[in-house]
Amino acid sequence: MRRLLYPKGRTAIFLLLGFFCEVRPSSWGQNVPPVIQSWTYNFPSASLQIEPVGDRSFDLENHSQTRVVRYRLGCAAIVRDRETVITQFAQEPTDIAPGDSAAWISTHSLPPKVECLGRKAKLTIVSIEFADGGVWVAPGVDSLPQNHN
Repeated sequence: MRRLLYPKGRTAIFLLLGFFCEVRPSSWGQNVPPVIQSWTYNFPSASLQIEPVGDRSFDLENHSQTRVVRYRLGCAAIVRDRETVITQFAQEPTDIAPGDSAAWISTHSLPPKVECLGRKAKLTIVSIEFADGGVWVAPGVDSLPQNHN
């Protein structure tokens, strides 16, 4: 005589309910935005914004009315909603028209990103030079020694 193996009693009911019903945590179905930790930071007053694209590249977006001719990246530590620039990299020449953007792409790693993450900081724009001679500098940068020149 063959004997079929199947659960009995309450176990069988729970298995059937699990089969016919979708079981999920109570927080699913609520509109909870995902937490995304970015490796970049934009000072609100900076008109050149850095936008990460994947893990090894970023775009520089010119939100000003003037052409950007140079910029400097750096690392900003953010503690209790206060930004502090802790290092700067070499100044980079560029040519970004108003409303335009430029891509910064690396095939293996992104050295500025790696250095900032190693310092528990985020990659940021610390200075911008414009074609008309104007300059924007992140708060606190004037007292920072010039590193990586």
